Amino acid sequence: MVLDEEVEKSLQEAQKRDEERTQEFEEEFRKQMEEKVRDLTERATRAMESRMVDFENRYHSHTKDVRDSITTKQTDILRINKMIRDVSRALGPGEWKPLFTALMSSFPQDIVNAEMEKIEQERPFMQAYKALSKWKELKGQDFKAYELSEGLRACDNYELAGIVLDILDSKYHCLFYSFWHFSHTSRQARPTDGNY
Repeated sequence: MVLDEEVEKSLQEAQKRDEERTQEFEEEFRKQMEEKVRDLTERATRAMESRMVDFENRYHSHTKDVRDSITTKQTDILRINKMIRDVSRALGPGEWKPLFTALMSSFPQDIVNAEMEKIEQERPFMQAYKALSKWKELKGQDFKAYELSEGLRACDNYELAGIVLDILDSKYHCLFYSFWHFSHTSRQARPTDGNY
């Protein structure tokens, strides 16, 4: 009887030690994971800040030259139309609305609202294209292609804004479709028609 009690006591002590070691291991693992997550977060933040600074520097260095030199007459019309078409394809669902609002900021709000209602009657995959085309049409002689980059930037779409500047700066316009395809690998392909 005494032997059974000693065995039981030994088992309980061994189990307690195992539980304590398990708790210590879990605590150490938790601390290591927290450190790794904190380190990854800091790295991601630094990388994003670096990209933002790089874009800001690049944007400001290009914008003045582009703004001074690019007008509807100076920029190839086919290239502008392709830019509008490709940007509209690159925009996600509903992203055309804040962009259209930003681009149309010089127009009375009732005109902007009326045009948005018309655009919303279009098929969803055509709405972004119709919005950018309507903006270009309404601007008329005051249309400036670089404003599309500024509108995208106002909507925090910095990558697409940078690509637009490159297109207007005649550097990478042939590579735009590759950018669009890469940025949409995780999105469902959209239908197109002969007018798009």
